[in-house]
Amino acid sequence: MPVAGAKPGDVRELLRRGSLFLVDFWAAWCAPCVTMEPYLRELAAKLEGRGVPVLRLDVDDGESRELALELGVTSVPTLVLFAGGREVMRVVGFDLGELAKLVDRIRELLSISSARIQRAFPE
Repeated sequence: MPVAGAKPGDVRELLRRGSLFLVDFWAAWCAPCVTMEPYLRELAAKLEGRGVPVLRLDVDDGESRELALELGVTSVPTLVLFAGGREVMRVVGFDLGELAKLVDRIRELLSISSARIQRAFPE
């Protein structure tokens, strides 16, 4: 399940650690965000057992909005995949084809060791 109510500090900590994780920038008033939620829940359930957190940040929250702007998120929904302390993929809007590409990218990153992720995305 996606971590609803996640805070920007959670994202910053996972970035500091170089973790593989996904952030969903969303808003309650956003129809595509609501439409995407069941797909995101299914993905999060599959990733939970692999140690890949899925965090949901509501852009209507001040701190989350600030982080979204820092990361260049200008519309919702936006999914941002991070690995090795860096953004590795972004999906803007609700598009099943793009979500499939995101899942493929996550599978690819899960198949390599964390040390190799760090080398692939040096600071």
